[in-house]
Amino acid sequence: MRWARMVGALTLGAAVLVAPVGAASASAAPTVQVRNVQADADGCAVRFGARIVVRPQGRTVRVKYRWITGDGDRGPTRTLTFRGHGTKSKTVFDEQEFEDDASGWQAVQILSPRRFTSARARFDVEGCAEQEPEPEASVSLTVDDADSRGRCDGSDHRVTFDGVVRVTDGPATVRYRWRLDGRTVDDGSVRVSRSERLRHVLRPTASGSGTMTLEIWGPNRDADRVGYRVTCASAAPVAGVESV
Repeated sequence: MRWARMVGALTLGAAVLVAPVGAASASAAPTVQVRNVQADADGCAVRFGARIVVRPQGRTVRVKYRWITGDGDRGPTRTLTFRGHGTKSKTVFDEQEFEDDASGWQAVQILSPRRFTSARARFDVEGCAEQEPEPEASVSLTVDDADSRGRCDGSDHRVTFDGVVRVTDGPATVRYRWRLDGRTVDDGSVRVSRSERLRHVLRPTASGSGTMTLEIWGPNRDADRVGYRVTCASAAPVAGVESV
């Protein structure tokens, strides 16, 4: 665990541990207590707080302490100084950030004037493990000649549609479907690392117009469409088109 130390005030509430100091009588000897040990989680960061309470009884009392963890880590040793009469207290806290899901506890260990360990502050954080990004696909479609003119009598007059499938955070298997005016004319799948090109060709048999759509799905859905128009050199009385 990475240790980061800060000092500040906390709203605390928990158990109290008391240790007498020295061999003097209970009425005259300074006492050390650790109160209000708690853990507050904020996302993947956890702040641990505790209040160290001392009755110096007119003496100078130096309290050495450190934070300890359930997996055996020990923080650096710190020293607090208390003087005077009555009850004195100081708040201490520790903060840790986790890169993975974690659970456990931390406590304050008093090293002097007498060694003891406080109650434990337990914590549980989830969702801190780094998530692998999901692939996302998109498609774009173009037509080589949106207003095509030529012979429609079986010659080499064609309308060519070119699609580009792009994937971020790939590779991914992408399924596709060519739809001519809502009717499926071809389909399949392609493995895409970054980008792949798809092509579909129409051979016009008569003058007419329409819309070609390229749809994709898996890992997500997307589509693009283009319109086209065909004018035959010798227009046939009934419009039609042949998909190849």
